[in-house]
Amino acid sequence: MDLTGNLSVLTGAPGTFWGSAVERTGRWRSIEGAPAGMFLGVMLGHHGGRMQPVVGEVQGRTVRVLELFDHEELRWAVLSRGACEGAPEQVRLHEGCLSFSCPLPEEARRLRALCGVERWNWSLHPSIDFNNFGRIVCDRFALSLE
Repeated sequence: MDLTGNLSVLTGAPGTFWGSAVERTGRWRSIEGAPAGMFLGVMLGHHGGRMQPVVGEVQGRTVRVLELFDHEELRWAVLSRGACEGAPEQVRLHEGCLSFSCPLPEEARRLRALCGVERWNWSLHPSIDFNNFGRIVCDRFALSLE
């Protein structure tokens, strides 16, 4: 099966702009731009344009993919890849706000619901020790604090 037009691959260094898999902006590229080896990505799914998360491998002209269960598995895979490769995703602390370089798993979003309001940036309540909270989040989710 030719995956060329249907597969977007996550590339680029942690901390750079995440972008859109559909539009292939930011860290998302076509499979043609993927280096040999393992990759994380999404491909056009089986049901009405749904994007299906995948893990895959490029070997020469051969591309193999394994569908992940859902986007939650992809979010954990992104964090795991960064931890394993020694290049974790980034957290920035600036003026009472935490911002992240990738979408976080549901567990983190639930934590955000307790103390923050925005999707990518967490505005912390003034009573929360900003630096300690940032370190706790980084330790729990294998992130790097900038």
